Amino acid sequence: MSRRALAWACLAILAPATAGAACGEVSLGAGHVGAGGFRFGPWAGIEERGSFGVLRLDACGGREAGAGTPGWWTVRADRIGLPSRRYALAVGSTERFRIAATGDRIAMARQGVMTPMRPEPDGRFVVPTPWTPGATTAGMTRLLPSLGEASIGTTRRRSALALALGLPDEWDLSVDAREDRITGARAFGAMVGSTGGNARAVLLPAPVDERIRRVDAALVRSGERHQFRAGWHLSWFDNAIGALRWQNPFGQVAGWAPAAAFPAGEGQAATAPDSTFHRLDLAWNGQLSPHLRASASLAHGRATQDQAFLPYTVNPALAATIVEPLPRPSLEGRIDSTQASFRLVSRPTGGWRWSLGWRFDERDDRTPLAVWNTIGGDSQAQATDPASNRRRINLPLDYRSSRIDLDAGRRVGDWQAELGARFETIERRPSVRSRTDEAALKAGLRGDLAEGLALAFRVEVADRDGSTYVGNRTFLESYLPAYTSTVWGEFENLPELRLYPLADRRRHRATVAMDWRPGDRVGLSLVAGLTDDDYRASTLGLTGSRIVDLHAVLDGRLGEAASWRAFAGRDRYAIDQAGRQFSGGALRPIQAVDPNRNWFARHRDRADSAGFGIGHEWPDRRWRLDAEVAGSWVRSRVSVTTGSAVTSAPLPDNRARLLLADLRATWRARETLDLGLGFRVEDFDGRDVQRDGTAPNTLANVILLGEDSTDHRARVVYVTLVWRY
Repeated sequence: MSRRALAWACLAILAPATAGAACGEVSLGAGHVGAGGFRFGPWAGIEERGSFGVLRLDACGGREAGAGTPGWWTVRADRIGLPSRRYALAVGSTERFRIAATGDRIAMARQGVMTPMRPEPDGRFVVPTPWTPGATTAGMTRLLPSLGEASIGTTRRRSALALALGLPDEWDLSVDAREDRITGARAFGAMVGSTGGNARAVLLPAPVDERIRRVDAALVRSGERHQFRAGWHLSWFDNAIGALRWQNPFGQVAGWAPAAAFPAGEGQAATAPDSTFHRLDLAWNGQLSPHLRASASLAHGRATQDQAFLPYTVNPALAATIVEPLPRPSLEGRIDSTQASFRLVSRPTGGWRWSLGWRFDERDDRTPLAVWNTIGGDSQAQATDPASNRRRINLPLDYRSSRIDLDAGRRVGDWQAELGARFETIERRPSVRSRTDEAALKAGLRGDLAEGLALAFRVEVADRDGSTYVGNRTFLESYLPAYTSTVWGEFENLPELRLYPLADRRRHRATVAMDWRPGDRVGLSLVAGLTDDDYRASTLGLTGSRIVDLHAVLDGRLGEAASWRAFAGRDRYAIDQAGRQFSGGALRPIQAVDPNRNWFARHRDRADSAGFGIGHEWPDRRWRLDAEVAGSWVRSRVSVTTGSAVTSAPLPDNRARLLLADLRATWRARETLDLGLGFRVEDFDGRDVQRDGTAPNTLANVILLGEDSTDHRARVVYVTLVWRY
């Protein structure tokens, strides 16, 4: 057990048992992991065999000690000693003030990987000496012998402080501050090269050190008929690792400048930049009459990002070719956002109710535009040709949405009928579709069909269309006319291709739910749903999607001492895609219009889950036994067919299976003392075609991390001692 856990235990044991205290419990535990490490549930983050100690406590005083008590306090901690844990402290005085401090540590499971790249003290990644470069991994004879071990995975530590003050005249003030720090390592694709023909990459176990700080303040007045809130939010994102730099392990590749290849060639890329966001908001709701209530809100925020740019290239030889410098030293990014809403809710007599709501959401991108003559992937001299495709324009991402919701319902006896409509218009700039309009109708019916049998039905039909779809609009706006005029057809994606969030879509959705309880011994709940999306105008792109789900829960009692619960569910996903393969150059005009180059993909995914649990407590309440077993099975299958001019090979299925089993026994030695014994098994087996069986040299143009699916089998035995005082 850690020193911190021991300190918490001493604090709880020595804390006075205040007269009238509402809580007081200390749980000390110890366990042994017999195999593997856990990645799911309460034990996630324990990755090695061995013994551990754990503490949980709940202590407080003063809550029920009467009006003369000067205040109250609480101390809570959970899973202290484990990789993921939480604590909370709070003190206060009823209706006057409250101060609370909390902390969390969430450990994500780490995964071992293999890489030839070595981190240097200055933060660069380099290859070991000696090294044999190659245009592809096949020529890197020193790649496999040079592999070293590394790991990827992150840990999030969160600390928070909250203050609440009760002010005169029904006013309340609250201030919350929180910091999240994320550390560890993530896979990062370090690329050298700028086109599909010469791009090369190596996956790096890149270090992570990020902080997210936020402050929320609110002033609230709660009256009998009206409530008012004024709030302010401020958040910062800080990244201690502003850039990643690596030695290029690849030899000379066609299309690269000689200085880009090993040994002198290097690459550099920025990580997520520092940014700031703040928002002011106002909210009101009130009772306008005995049967009519209204609410309104208004919020305005601003996000800014002004971190200095990295140079166009880290390579000195290529930097010497720069004739068009960066247009400005930083992005000068700024996005203003506005949200407004209004809602009326009425419950007149006769069992009727109705509501009317309106919501407005705007994202105004104020980032200035510029032309950037890029050096792609630290691999080429800067372009001097006015018709080069390496001159790009950063585009704003503006968004404006207006939505109206109408709902009505009436209760007749044991049945409640509902009818509603939704109308939404979204404007985007720049976009292949500047406006989308969606209208939806929904209806529902729920009630008791018989004693102990409740049913609910809900259906929805939605239709989305909009302005004319111009597939090459963003292509034309993000390049200079000197380049786009040289491209046959002046498009990047085929004109028939439709992006599914913007495409015409007709949606049908239905849900049926049943709850049957013929007595107090057994109960059955069933929920079934269907969502069918028809992208009727999409020749290329996502053409159809269907989701079917069915879930059941059965619970009951065996006599007076035992209760049980079982569940089962299935979710099925059917997604259809269509595309056309074409290349650039002289073949582009022929291939882009050739239907024999079409391909079709049918995605069929299925997720099943089932479980059973039982608990038994002996009549004298001295012994209790709980047992649970659960499993989840997922399968993903993709079948591809092509036209006569394109060939394809079958793709293997992706599969995953997770089995969990828990057994717990508790003995109440005395009224204030419990002794528990538990055993847990976790078994995960996955097959991921993107990872399983891959080595660092499996791909020709990318050095992989050699990671497999996180198959594991873990067992833990633990004992707990719970003392209540």
